[in-house]
Amino acid sequence: MKKVAAILVTYNRVDLLKKCLSQLLIQPAALTQILVIDNHSSDDTQSFMSKLVKEHHQVIYSRLDSNLGGAGGFSEGIKQAMSLDVDYFWIMDDDTIPNPDTLTNLLDADKQLQSKWSFLSSNVRWVDNKAARMNQLTTQKYWSDEIGNGLIAVKTGTFVSILIKKDDVVRVGLPISEFFIWSDDTEYTIRLSDKFTGYFVINSTVTHETKVNLSVDLVHERDKNKISRYYYSLRNGFYIARREKKVGRYFVRAVLLSLSVIVSNSEYKWLKLKALYRGLFAGFVFNPKIKFYS
Repeated sequence: MKKVAAILVTYNRVDLLKKCLSQLLIQPAALTQILVIDNHSSDDTQSFMSKLVKEHHQVIYSRLDSNLGGAGGFSEGIKQAMSLDVDYFWIMDDDTIPNPDTLTNLLDADKQLQSKWSFLSSNVRWVDNKAARMNQLTTQKYWSDEIGNGLIAVKTGTFVSILIKKDDVVRVGLPISEFFIWSDDTEYTIRLSDKFTGYFVINSTVTHETKVNLSVDLVHERDKNKISRYYYSLRNGFYIARREKKVGRYFVRAVLLSLSVIVSNSEYKWLKLKALYRGLFAGFVFNPKIKFYS
């Protein structure tokens, strides 16, 4: 039997953390350990986790000295998990709520594919059971080869319930912590797919409990305090485009995005354009070094 460690990154969402962990604790025996990476939360996360680890021996709690963002948290979590006696890592955010059979169905897919996969991504739904718009995946050209087994071949995955192999981390390295937020999972799953393709596992469902069911959308962003975050989206996306030799296509998309902001009726246009252009220009020179586990 393959052994699995869950890697869960949390930041200031203790109520969602409790819901996620309650579901992880009822997963099958294959889930031998649960590693919680706390991005230096300022709510009740630390006190809650201090009690939980005493009640459940399989839970490991690691509180970081500062908030490294989702990218830094996942990179550090995978790095710490490499010392665990497991075969696979099951990665998720604290607002990911698994079902009792989520992991079982991922492991069934592993058997069907005879371990010839780069990552296995769960079917992410929103609270109303419709597809989570933030977690839409891009399919491969021959996406339907395994459709009879309930599997769809995909190019990328998200860190909202994804299974990866410990051995692959040794080969391709850790997620890029310098991304801070956004696109770290896209970059990492592309890197993992150098040998085998990734798969979307239809019957492995989770709920992504975001406040609204919307994709990342600079044009229609209404929260003034969140606009600056789009800098990371543009910068990180441009880095990926450079590496994948798709700079021309990405630049055209960025120009069209800026025009959409300009002609839209949305608020804070100047702030949005500032975040867009700052991210785009930063993407020209952003060149983080991929770190390997040692």
